[in-house]
Amino acid sequence: MPARSMAAANGDDAPSPGAYVKALVNILDDFAGEKAHLRETQAALLNILKDFSREKVQSTSMQKAVINVLEDARMEKLRLEATEAAVLNILDDSSAEKDRLQNIQKAIFNILDDLHVEKGNLEETRNRLLQSSQEVRASLHEKEILLKEVHHRVKNNLQVISSLISLQLRPIKDLVSREALQACQARVQAISLIHAMLYQSKDYANVPFSEYAPTLANNIFNTLGTLPGSISLDLAIDGVALPVDKAIPCGLILNELITNALKHGFPDGRRGTIRVELGKASRGKLRLSVEDDGVGMPAGMDIRQTQSLGMHLVCALTEQLGGELEMSGDKGTAFKVTFAKDESDGARSNIPSPSSLQAAR
Repeated sequence: MPARSMAAANGDDAPSPGAYVKALVNILDDFAGEKAHLRETQAALLNILKDFSREKVQSTSMQKAVINVLEDARMEKLRLEATEAAVLNILDDSSAEKDRLQNIQKAIFNILDDLHVEKGNLEETRNRLLQSSQEVRASLHEKEILLKEVHHRVKNNLQVISSLISLQLRPIKDLVSREALQACQARVQAISLIHAMLYQSKDYANVPFSEYAPTLANNIFNTLGTLPGSISLDLAIDGVALPVDKAIPCGLILNELITNALKHGFPDGRRGTIRVELGKASRGKLRLSVEDDGVGMPAGMDIRQTQSLGMHLVCALTEQLGGELEMSGDKGTAFKVTFAKDESDGARSNIPSPSSLQAAR
């Protein structure tokens, strides 16, 4: 309270109305100042409230941000824990993998040791094989030389026999005896020619028939004194190599059939042709044929019932080959022998035995 009012209340000098008015004005002024101050205070409080509201919003945002950060930190922690667990698993797996790799390494070392031992064994085996191969080659070369010498000696022995027959022929005047010995000599020469070709060839087991047949046929023509140009020879021989057990019977059959054609197919100087063929037949077999355009065979003639040794030889040799013999005599004479090249008929000899000739008779 103002001092003047205090004095009035205490019974001092009574103030005048003007003083009251003045005091009231002062009070009003003070009140107005206080009111303004209150307004300023209210405005400040409003500003403070506004700032607090903004601060509260910011605090809420910061709180959310902090919560998000904490959540992220929690998730990161979980992720780190998962990563740590994964790393631990990886370390465990790495340890197991390391043990496995060590086991594999040990196994590889064992394999390498075994391979080293095996290499030594293989080298030793290789050396033994090389030595054995050299021994086999040396033995084979020796046997080839021996086989070649055998063919050479057989050829020479057959030529000696042929020469002995020639010597035996000189004093013989009987025509039948001479023809028999000459036929025997031709057969010996046919066999000798095979051994001569085997001796000259690199293959001692197979006879190149395309080379053998022309030589044999020309020898027969020369031996029988066939006039040049009177009877021609037509050869159609495939490039077939026959084993010895097939070549000798085929050579003897060829000798008999060509000889028979020259002796009986072209009488009285008749001209003509003899055709010799050797080629493939059906089912993988071979066919040897001798045909001529001469006078042919008598009607109804059975070669198995004749007295000709040559025809009996042809029949016996065909059986030895395991083949089939066909004969026709309509237009000239044709003999065809069909046989298998590689199949054996069980014969023990390339030359027919006397018993087989008796059976043929």
